[in-house]
Amino acid sequence: EQFIVYLNILKQLQNDAKKNEIMIDFVFFPDVFYLKDKSYNQRWQPFIEAAKTEGIIINDAWEYIIENKDSNNMTWSLTDRHPNCKAHEIMANYIVEKIL
Repeated sequence: EQFIVYLNILKQLQNDAKKNEIMIDFVFFPDVFYLKDKSYNQRWQPFIEAAKTEGIIINDAWEYIIENKDSNNMTWSLTDRHPNCKAHEIMANYIVEKIL
């Protein structure tokens, strides 16, 4: 159900952007808590594929993050699982290199 809601939101954003002549790109920022095993973030792959069938391209930064990570856990701390500064830097570089 959540995937359907997310897809509908992305479709609406994409349609609004197109109608207003705004370029829009969607990027998946993977969970950086456990970067040892690809299967940890695989649960989002069906969503990314479903979006593609709806004409929505979601750029997946997983491989780029894996190639550029400096540890297997790139969160702030064990109690704060938000991405740390290095993870944000890698994601920013992904956007600059792959999207822009």
